[in-house]
Amino acid sequence: MLDVPTEIRVRYAQYLAQSGVAQIYVNRCQKWLRYYLDFCLKYQHESSTPQSLDAFLVKLTEKRQDVAKRKEAQQIPFCPLDRQCEWC
Repeated sequence: MLDVPTEIRVRYAQYLAQSGVAQIYVNRCQKWLRYYLDFCLKYQHESSTPQSLDAFLVKLTEKRQDVAKRKEAQQIPFCPLDRQCEWC
């Protein structure tokens, strides 16, 4: 599994705070970001495109992730998709 560098995790946490995400959800968002970036690296998807998120969600379905987990992943604010932070 991809180890997201500390600098990126910190910037993403700041992005989540600025976006109004409650602190209790930050770890969950960080987890999904790590899974998503790992998926993009493994399957050579550009992390900043909506098509990559769609492909990620399809992969979760193929891996038989339950509907609740797929919905959770879909709702996570992925900073790269918004292109509002410095590391996108």
